[in-house]
Amino acid sequence: MGWARRRGWIRSLGVPLIVAISWLQLWPVQAARATTVTVTLTDNAYLPPSVTIQVNDTVTWKVPATVVGSCHSVSSDGGLFDSGTLAAGLLCLGGGAESWSNTFTRAGTFRYHCKFVSGMAGVVTVVAPSPTPSPTPAPTPSPTPTPTPSPTPSLSPSVSPSASSSPSATPTASVSQVVVPTTTTSGLASGTGGKGGSGATVVATIAGLIALACAGTLVALRRFGAW
Repeated sequence: MGWARRRGWIRSLGVPLIVAISWLQLWPVQAARATTVTVTLTDNAYLPPSVTIQVNDTVTWKVPATVVGSCHSVSSDGGLFDSGTLAAGLLCLGGGAESWSNTFTRAGTFRYHCKFVSGMAGVVTVVAPSPTPSPTPAPTPSPTPTPTPSPTPSLSPSVSPSASSSPSATPTASVSQVVVPTTTTSGLASGTGGKGGSGATVVATIAGLIALACAGTLVALRRFGAW
């Protein structure tokens, strides 16, 4: 029985709890409560002459008891509204109400005047409620890129070419390789008997014979081992 009673209490409390939670969730988005602004009529003016309200707010025009014998009205310049005759006493011909109210359901500027008193005018400015701006998310900072180290160039050792001097071989001329010019008998005869024969030809012939004799002597000495 005890458990059944507890379950009944839980069920009975569940519905009000759900309603309360729903009301708390909807409460921040509910429209702001409409307000009422009062404008007082004097003998020849509206006080204050200009009022600013929100959409769905109400303006009430009231004629105080001190204003006796004057007839007034609240008539829109554009013909949007008209209060009729307003008066505080019986001295106003035809009589009238002491106050009149009008609720403004859209934004705009509404000018009005009094039909009975020349120059008596006023204005109502209705503004729309500004929506609550959503918070601007802070921009996510971008990570700073890490600079990539540039590779250090390695210096390759310079190789200095080594100049190798190759020994130069000095050719040796052997006695057997000496070429001694020889003159033939026909050449000698033509040198002595021709038109071109001269002392230079005779000298060359003698020098050749001497060289030939020297070469023969050297060959003989070399053969017998004397040189």
